Amino acid sequence: MLASLSHQANYLGRYNDAVQLARASYSTVGKSNVTAGCLSLAMEARALASLGEAQGCTRAIHKAEQLFERQTPNDDPPWIAFFNSEELAGEAAHCYRDLGRARETRIFGAMALDPANTPPRTRAFIGMVNAAGALSGGSLDEAVALASEAVDYAISLQSKRYLRYLVDFQRQLRADYPQDPLTVSFVEKVQNHYPNLKPTGMRSG
Repeated sequence: MLASLSHQANYLGRYNDAVQLARASYSTVGKSNVTAGCLSLAMEARALASLGEAQGCTRAIHKAEQLFERQTPNDDPPWIAFFNSEELAGEAAHCYRDLGRARETRIFGAMALDPANTPPRTRAFIGMVNAAGALSGGSLDEAVALASEAVDYAISLQSKRYLRYLVDFQRQLRADYPQDPLTVSFVEKVQNHYPNLKPTGMRSG
């Protein structure tokens, strides 16, 4: 699916390709299924955020939100059934994290979590996104608390994408607050959970 290819291209740093793949996805399947259209627009927003194109990213998010109001889950094919309002909010939170907009990251990050139904793995991912948003907003206590909670939810999750989030957060934390006791405590926590984690986010061995 083109939206999945867009997501992968964005992860690999091929941001312009990711934009084009997302737009192609919207053109092919997005106009025939509302939920698929929302997913395609969300992937476009993610890629534009990676490029630092705040205006285009925000426009894509708003378009996805408006389109989502017309969603009828019973009309969705099984492959898109996972994409609900929390998923859309999670994608928006990722976008605003990448744009360095702490307030919006917090708002959409909160919307991305369903107290009853969000699984621990998703909580770990969104928790790290929220932590990054809090850190960029200068809220050290909140950032470390959110990141620590995310690490607990992860239960040594080995996803390369999650480990990248973790390493990126830890690197920024150490750069901004190198001597703070909260930084020292969090670094120790990560080392206890992931003793082989390298600065690149990859494990040894």
